[in-house]
Amino acid sequence: MRQRFLLFIPVLAFSLLSSGPCRAEFEYRASVSAGQEYNSNVNESSKPKADFITIMSTSVQALYAGPRLNTSVDYQGDLRLYDTGQRQDELLNSLEAKASFQVIKELLLLEVADSNHMVYYNAAKGDTNPADSTEDQVNQNILSGGLTLTPRINDRTTTSLGYRASSSLYDSSDAVNKLTQTAYAEVLHALTPRMDIGGTLQYQFQNTSEGDVSRYMASGVVRYTYGDGCYVFGRFGAVQSVYNAGGNTLLPVASAGLTHTLGRTTFLLQAQADYVDNPSSVYNSYKTLYSATVTRTFERGTVSAYAGYSNYSGQDTNQTNDLTTTVQGTYELTPRLGSTLSLSRIGSVASGDSADRYYLTAEMRYQLPKDASVKLYYQYKRNEAASSGESSYNVNIIGLALSKSF
Repeated sequence: MRQRFLLFIPVLAFSLLSSGPCRAEFEYRASVSAGQEYNSNVNESSKPKADFITIMSTSVQALYAGPRLNTSVDYQGDLRLYDTGQRQDELLNSLEAKASFQVIKELLLLEVADSNHMVYYNAAKGDTNPADSTEDQVNQNILSGGLTLTPRINDRTTTSLGYRASSSLYDSSDAVNKLTQTAYAEVLHALTPRMDIGGTLQYQFQNTSEGDVSRYMASGVVRYTYGDGCYVFGRFGAVQSVYNAGGNTLLPVASAGLTHTLGRTTFLLQAQADYVDNPSSVYNSYKTLYSATVTRTFERGTVSAYAGYSNYSGQDTNQTNDLTTTVQGTYELTPRLGSTLSLSRIGSVASGDSADRYYLTAEMRYQLPKDASVKLYYQYKRNEAASSGESSYNVNIIGLALSKSF
């Protein structure tokens, strides 16, 4: 059985115990569930093997806000027992936890965070889907901490001087663990009540057992709010990477977007270019992303559509282009009965090879008395591979789960 080590929990517990009760607010939600699932292809192979899976889950969401300490936790754990042994039993943990403490009020801030998830071994495959098995995934744990000094020049100008260290750890010997240290200086000025401008200087050193890299980054930022729920922002600059093995690269960094709300419809346009962690690479991969999202809210439901194009490249990254399209809708049939339907397609092209993944998810959830609910769901995955190195296959999943909230 796979083990997942969640390093943040002792830190969070210590923070909560040492914070004191003065003017503190604490909120939490928890749930447990048990269910049975049928999977027609548990190993995602062209020679499918089916199995029944007993799934027991627990989730906790907690929020603590004190005079100087703020913490949040979002955790879910899944125990998956394969009834006929077609796949090894799994214990999967997902965690997002953060804590911030004002060492010197409004001047010096201490922050720690832990993020634990299953991710693709090759980050160029994008985000994981509930219909995926963990066949080509690894457990990623990112633990980070840092200090930020925030001297305020005047009422309209804020500055930040900080240091942050983070470790990216994986449960596979094939993945590359990374230790990253970052020092940065930021300034943000409210030019007008609607417009903010600023800039960032950053130095980053990344160490692995197979190679080191230093990165120098400078960027400028602007944000303009032109209405209620409507704004445009942009961060543009450049980053130079110097590798200890020799050689260097100079690439643009950017993060720009437009959010516009028109009645019940929200439009979101985004463009990004920066380095991201990749478990399969010694160095981080350079990712560019262009995406558009439209969301429409109705009285009893929502509909959203997403389209995104991404490109992965880098010093030791196989260049990959991805095109993702997703349509999702939710509808409340009755006050107790709700439904969700989602369709996705991800097309990937890498070094002349291509693969397409199709996903379908349909779910019905009925609210029972005493904070209990029952869920019936169906998931479908189709992998179409054009290269001889990958196989084409189908996965059909149907499941039933009973949950109780506290």
